[in-house]
Amino acid sequence: MKKILFLSALLSQIAGFGQLLNGNFEDVKPNLLASNWGINFSVPVSISVETGEATMDNIWFSSCIPSLCNATTDASEGSFGLEISNAFNESQNSVIKGGAQLFWDSTQDSPGWNPGVPLTGNETIDWYSFQYKFIPIGSEIAEAKLIILNENGIEMASGLYDLVATDENFHFVTVPLVYTETGTPTHMYVEFSMAKEGFAPQYGSRLVIDDVRTGSLLQTTPFDNQKFTISPTLVSHEMNVQWTSNLPAQNTYQIVNQAGQICQTGMLNSNQTSLNVVNLAAGVYLIKIGNTTRKFVKIE
Repeated sequence: MKKILFLSALLSQIAGFGQLLNGNFEDVKPNLLASNWGINFSVPVSISVETGEATMDNIWFSSCIPSLCNATTDASEGSFGLEISNAFNESQNSVIKGGAQLFWDSTQDSPGWNPGVPLTGNETIDWYSFQYKFIPIGSEIAEAKLIILNENGIEMASGLYDLVATDENFHFVTVPLVYTETGTPTHMYVEFSMAKEGFAPQYGSRLVIDDVRTGSLLQTTPFDNQKFTISPTLVSHEMNVQWTSNLPAQNTYQIVNQAGQICQTGMLNSNQTSLNVVNLAAGVYLIKIGNTTRKFVKIE
């Protein structure tokens, strides 16, 4: 726990952090569901062709709460976390995949047709972080996902993370976002799924999430909606930087690793076309200049 708190404090010093809507899951409803978090689910109904009688499928839930996600006292901080689990449809002999989505209307128990939350347009979100523990019954891998849309409804940034099996302790994760489009951020989707695509969910698997936050790098140079490209994306010594026109003379850059730590920073002249990254350890990185982010892999 001390290591987790130290890393959280370190990231808070180098970045702006904000907790998502009920991201600490302390707002719990009387039905033990966490406000603003849920998933659309209804019990299937079968209708007999002969009698016309409707019969609801028999669903087994992992807890006494008939839901695929609910508040739990198993928390990394505070009194509550969010527990996500799969259900089992006995009538159809199939597993129902659990999940949780963030949504705006706290009066509802599920997102309905309106998952996600609106953004004011002036937020800068470069990564999100959370604490989790995943105890799978099988070999499945869970998934975390954050997506940002611009004013045209186009996906402008995303961050996906594979949630692998852990022990019974909480593990701190920071997921960088990759920006692929420019524009004004207007909507954000956050989702946790019990099994990523290609993996079969297992009844009895358990995922607990707590302390979901978003973060932004400090910005010191105006650089709104400008683009740049880098090459190669597999680099050992120097990468090439190709700029758009009409840039500021000096531009602050930051290189961030997968843990959200700033590993290299400095100033780039608008006439500069190369950047030395030889001192970085091998791994996946993001380079951010203004509102534009690019991903590259440092190789030995």
